[in-house]
Amino acid sequence: MKRLLIFTSILIYGYTIFAQNLDSISELISDSYNKAYNCDSLKYKQNFFNVFPDNFQLFNTLYGWNKDEEKPQMMYNLYEKHLSFFCNLHKIISVEDYSHKIIKLVINGYWDADAVNILQNCIRDFVSSNLQLFINILSQYPNNDIIKFWTFFYDCLYCEHPTEMKLYTDLSDKIKSVDLKMFQLMKEARLDVINK
Repeated sequence: MKRLLIFTSILIYGYTIFAQNLDSISELISDSYNKAYNCDSLKYKQNFFNVFPDNFQLFNTLYGWNKDEEKPQMMYNLYEKHLSFFCNLHKIISVEDYSHKIIKLVINGYWDADAVNILQNCIRDFVSSNLQLFINILSQYPNNDIIKFWTFFYDCLYCEHPTEMKLYTDLSDKIKSVDLKMFQLMKEARLDVINK
């Protein structure tokens, strides 16, 4: 019984620390966004880029929809503003830095409506516009991470929709001519998405 009480106390303490951390992170991101949005300063824009989530779990915990409780996460009401701003930062952040950020951000990610959908569209636009450089950067990652990236990239509700098919066909033709290994990994990820 004593062990159970200690274990429960540790869990409650851990959850309290986690919740406090989320509040601090949320405040830091919001403050950075406000400074970057209101001041035309590269420093503030770079800072917002740096504090923006760099993993899917944190991103979804802040901006997503809590399906268990059927309610929005703490920054859900800000996702459109923050994502719109983040998506436009590729104009001032190097392709290499932006690429690394989005790759790390979506590994282990999955499609969802709202914030995740906007993030996916943002990444699709960026990759399509910077394909050669992006492929060179992505190829530096382990095969497993590359597959996870492409899985997020192609994950959707209706994978056989003509728009989704066209996206795959257009990119696969370009990638196949540049990097056959990358094409194979992308194809594997796409098949996983279709067959899930």
